[in-house]
Amino acid sequence: MTVRIMNKFPEHAEALFEKTAKDAEDRRTSYKRLAKNS
Repeated sequence: MTVRIMNKFPEHAEALFEKTAKDAEDRRTSYKRLAKNS
C-alpha cells in the first residue's frame, strides 16, 4: 500500500507520512505521561 501511495500521489504521501509519524509520537508521549502519573 505504501508504495502505491508514493507512486500515485508522492506529494500527498509525504505529508501523510509526516502527519502519521507526528501523531504516533504524540500518542507515545501521552501514554508515557499517563504511565508516569499512574
